[in-house]
Amino acid sequence: MLDLDSHVHADPEKMLFPFRKALIGLGVFITLAGVALLLYFAYMTYQIFNEPGQVRIVQYVLELIQRPNPVIEGSLTVQTPQGPSDMDFSVKMSEEIKTIIFIFLGGIAFSICVGISTTVVNAGVSIIKGAMYKGDTVNK
Repeated sequence: MLDLDSHVHADPEKMLFPFRKALIGLGVFITLAGVALLLYFAYMTYQIFNEPGQVRIVQYVLELIQRPNPVIEGSLTVQTPQGPSDMDFSVKMSEEIKTIIFIFLGGIAFSICVGISTTVVNAGVSIIKGAMYKGDTVNK
């Protein structure tokens, strides 16, 4: 005869062991992925400061900065005594202003990427801590 009471009083540690093992593995994987992203961003920063010509995005930004194209172009219709008249206009920026703008936007993008990577690492660590939680104490 099957004894159902033995399952009711089974040790929860033994029942949860496979799930904990899987969660710890997932947490380690997520943490390592976040660390890999952070290392990649550190390497890209190193490349940008040491050999900017080798980084494709830096080459692209330099091409954009050196183009003499106007930033804004358009036409206005102005009322004159002779009737409506169209006037074309364009706004150009110096290379220095373009450089400052691209550095500012690049810094913001870089800090966003590092923040995301840090959050991924923290999520992995939290999953590991949650998997190791046993009642009132945490395994250290």
